[in-house]
Amino acid sequence: MTTIVDPDFLTDSAQNIARVAGPNVFINTANRTIRLNNGQNGTEINGSGALLDEDGVSLQCLYSFLKQQWKDDPRSKNLIAYPFPLVAITPEQFEFSYGWKLSDDSSRDLIRTGGWTEKAEDNTTVNREYLGVISLGNIDGDQNQDGGGDQDKVYYGFFNSTTNAPISGPFNFSFPGEVNQAIKTFELGGDNNKNDVLRLFIRQPGKTFDQTDTTDIGITPGTTLPTNVQRFPLVEGSDPNITVTDNVIATNGQSGELYDSADNAGPKIRYLNESVLSNTLGYTKDLDGGPFKFGVEIDATAGDGSGSLTLEQLYSWVHYRLRENGNIEDSAGASKIGKLQDDLVRFVGTALFTNNVTNNDGGGKGVYITNFASADTNQLSFASDSTYTREDFRTAGDPAIGLTDGNQRAFPFTASGRITFSDEIVNDSATAKFFLYHAYTKEYSGTSIAISKVGAAAGDASLDSGQITLVGFGASTNPLATAEGLDVAVETDRYFVLNGMSTSGNNGTILKITAENATGDPTVFQFNTLDDITIVDNAASAGATLRTHPINSPGSLLVDSAGTAVENTGGVTSTLATANLTGTNNNQFVFSYDFDGNTQKDRPSGSTAPATNVVIRALGLKSGSWVELGSINIARVDENNYSVVSAIERNYANP
Repeated sequence: MTTIVDPDFLTDSAQNIARVAGPNVFINTANRTIRLNNGQNGTEINGSGALLDEDGVSLQCLYSFLKQQWKDDPRSKNLIAYPFPLVAITPEQFEFSYGWKLSDDSSRDLIRTGGWTEKAEDNTTVNREYLGVISLGNIDGDQNQDGGGDQDKVYYGFFNSTTNAPISGPFNFSFPGEVNQAIKTFELGGDNNKNDVLRLFIRQPGKTFDQTDTTDIGITPGTTLPTNVQRFPLVEGSDPNITVTDNVIATNGQSGELYDSADNAGPKIRYLNESVLSNTLGYTKDLDGGPFKFGVEIDATAGDGSGSLTLEQLYSWVHYRLRENGNIEDSAGASKIGKLQDDLVRFVGTALFTNNVTNNDGGGKGVYITNFASADTNQLSFASDSTYTREDFRTAGDPAIGLTDGNQRAFPFTASGRITFSDEIVNDSATAKFFLYHAYTKEYSGTSIAISKVGAAAGDASLDSGQITLVGFGASTNPLATAEGLDVAVETDRYFVLNGMSTSGNNGTILKITAENATGDPTVFQFNTLDDITIVDNAASAGATLRTHPINSPGSLLVDSAGTAVENTGGVTSTLATANLTGTNNNQFVFSYDFDGNTQKDRPSGSTAPATNVVIRALGLKSGSWVELGSINIARVDENNYSVVSAIERNYANP
């Protein structure tokens, strides 16, 4: 059926008969009540086929029907002798006056598309107020529950307009599916929620969460909730990221099991009463641009001792807890009803994001995750506590840090590399070794580069010397003005190569700065060659670039692993002993690289940094010869794959 909107489909009962046995309305003049009968034993009204059932009747329709009854009095109740029950303010807002009211909550539940006030006989005292709620968006189910499939119910609660703390609830709406029902916001001598925030939720197993409240639709917190109809966007859909069912989580939630909540040894949710800084949480690397403040913790520890929950397991478990009608807080002395808490996490593609949430314990609204698997680092993003400003971070030693409301905070991107070695090298086992070098650390570009005044180097005629002039290189793109670039005053390994010069023989030759120009102009400087390769004068070459700390120079730089405690002190290098290798054939070496955070020498950091140019060199002794894999990059992706193939060693001898 559908909601009745035509008063011709309503009829008044002559007497107070059983609710399911007769006409669908009973006007009781003695009590000044109006009862709606849900179902009429299959009797049609006026041959229409319309029955008053869970689909209800619009309040405007009931108003119109009552006007007809008062005018014609078909049941001879002398209705005109009584004041008319309803005052119409709008088609969706009414007042029951002179002590008239709906007879009970069952009747009230059948009103559709209407909000109202119930006044006492003095027509001044307000006994009750009702807000009409209509949801906008798909919610599976129907009010009559005769459509088959899922019958999902929306629920609601009232929240303090100042602190946002839950005051009452959760309460289910009476019928499943999309909502069209009025809820009580005020009762004389009872609950008074008319100055609170009303919040609606839809949270069903295996489906996406959604919530909305009166603030979202433009009602300022603290103002009186209206007695008309308000429409709330609310939608659900299938959630592909829920990979664990409620039954599995509940079954495996005992002591020592994966989702152990019995002895607090498994995953946990904590609403903190003091904010914490991200650089105190034990992360190998702090969040990019951190430290940042957070107030809610999600612990991803697996309760069976196996390590960490996967992101999908954690997401499924958190959403399981947020559908509980009991306390989900794992900190002593605090209590949080799961169904009334803000959603904590969401997936964006394959990445798990946290949300800013309400935390009435005082620790702030940022949400962070601990004890996750290191392999998931690139797939996490945390909403920091946006209630703090940069002044709060001065004690952390970084006065430049500021926060923007709702900003997501990710870890510096860690790119992994997987190097597969041919059998010729692997067969040398522990006597084989490989090295990962930067091909160069940074490429500087401007308008053009010119070489002039080439001649024999002073003190060593086997070397060339000369002068380089940079044109169009600004302060940020000038290697001589860059810390740990080629600054003569601070850098000792001032080696570089040129690329893109019109005289091809000048490209790729190792050069070393010996001095800046005598005038102090950092765009003009002197150089020597590193060996006896000849350099020639070269007119300005448009688009030519300069690369610092190149391989094959004394300034060659091994690539740091992301696990290095202090940058610029380690390098990716290893023997190829069995213990260091992985993969199906035990011939692969896996390393991690702090793509965003690596600042070896003048390498640019941050998420906009270019791919890192690297060179892999490896050699065995008896079976694997020396091999180089060059012209390759470490890109900003989860896994970079390389293959190193060595020729068979035929000439090594160690008698």
